Amino acid sequence: MNISSAKHLTPESSHLHAYQYDPKAHVLTVWFRNRQTWAYRYAGVPGEVFEALHEAERKGRFFCQHIRDVYDFALHSRDAPSALLTCNGDTRK
Repeated sequence: MNISSAKHLTPESSHLHAYQYDPKAHVLTVWFRNRQTWAYRYAGVPGEVFEALHEAERKGRFFCQHIRDVYDFALHSRDAPSALLTCNGDTRK
């Protein structure tokens, strides 16, 4: 996959509903099946990590082992696109 053209992807995964990667900003956005109204945006994710996630047979497992507790994230509501919630609950606009 060419990460410069990565768009909104819907993987075959029991945990991940969808994800997308911004190669210029190194931001991985993930939607989970049980929380589809929230987007988790992980900052500083290298393209190689995104490629490995995309190629992983078990994407949920790869995400938990290599992304979830490694990169900082902000929680973004689809209902309020200008409001970002950080992992500690602070609101940013």
